[in-house]
Amino acid sequence: MTGRPDRGLLLLCALCAALSCATPGAAPEARAPDAPALAPQPEAESDGQRETLARALEERADAHADLGQRDLAAPLYARALEVRRGMPDSRAHTLAALAVIQHDRGRLAEAEHFYDRSLEALEQSGAEDRPLRIRVLANHGSLLRADGRPEAGRTLLAEALALAEAPPAEETTGLAWLLGELAADESALGESDVAAGHLERALSVWERYRPESEPLVAETLANLAVVQRARGQSESALAALERAIPLYRRALDPADPTLARAIALRAETALQVAARLTEAGERAGRAGDEATALASFERALALREDVLAPGDPDLAYTLAVVGATRLARGDAAGARAPLERAVAIQEEGVGDAVALGTSLSYLGRAYAGVGENAQAQRTLEHALALMEPALGKLDPLTLETRATWMNLRAPDAVPAAPAP
Repeated sequence: MTGRPDRGLLLLCALCAALSCATPGAAPEARAPDAPALAPQPEAESDGQRETLARALEERADAHADLGQRDLAAPLYARALEVRRGMPDSRAHTLAALAVIQHDRGRLAEAEHFYDRSLEALEQSGAEDRPLRIRVLANHGSLLRADGRPEAGRTLLAEALALAEAPPAEETTGLAWLLGELAADESALGESDVAAGHLERALSVWERYRPESEPLVAETLANLAVVQRARGQSESALAALERAIPLYRRALDPADPTLARAIALRAETALQVAARLTEAGERAGRAGDEATALASFERALALREDVLAPGDPDLAYTLAVVGATRLARGDAAGARAPLERAVAIQEEGVGDAVALGTSLSYLGRAYAGVGENAQAQRTLEHALALMEPALGKLDPLTLETRATWMNLRAPDAVPAAPAP
């Protein structure tokens, strides 16, 4: 295609394609042949003649609508309605098609008027046109949510879903669209648990029947992530977004706002997960479970490194706790690199004196653990110069830092005994 349809148009196209009805859409690269031109018609003398003329007008309008040529389709549908004026049936399809055109144009009040008239026409005719009724109810429900009336929209979408699921029900992409739209209303009403179930079911249908529809699969995953975040399931939300973003990248232009929003949401969610992992690591460390603490801190570090700027204070803190935990587990060599990075960030003025002094204290002990005693002494002296004024000489960390420093100085400070 020469351009990409927007979200609303994508969804309208998806439902209408599944239910075999005309809807506006982006124009394809190759132009389809026009519907046969209508010869000038004399004034119809009977309902049968009027119906024949109206159907010919609708066929021509449908051909334009299939190409997204709504400005050409709309007057033909309107003419078909005029021809059928006073006839009790056969108007529902035309009214629904006009509603979709106005909906796609953003003229919500006009679209709602035509949706209502289409449903009235179905009732008056007594026609058993289940696909058309589902389409009108679903699109009308979607419109109501866009107009700030999610509760009324949910009622219509739930009715459409019940019709779609009634025997003989078929699991189609139209059903997936309905589930996604209903979930959007439920989410807007704070019913995130119900919305999550509908989105998971919609995702299963999209992936089974339309795996090539990457924007629709990606959008369902992104919407599921939003609902999961609302439920406090940030790790599940992150997993959904990490699946959605590659699909968006393949389907959308790099500058597309939808892609940018998904990437921003992924970054925000990653930081939420990192914060929870850090809290879990701190709890495990206090409980003496250093292995669990280290695993949590290292996962948090990977997420923050992927999202944060190199000099971010949260990154410095995570590097420091990874290094300190490795040191506590006897891995002085593994502790050195993250502690050096933490100190480098903090020495640029990120964080306070205590944070820098703490990182220097652990780094000095890591140097001592790998036998670099001279470097260890200098680092510990720097740590003490920051910590003693801020924490006091009797603070446990200050005392531990000084003890390590004294142990390193001991061979030089105590003279050797004279030879006998």
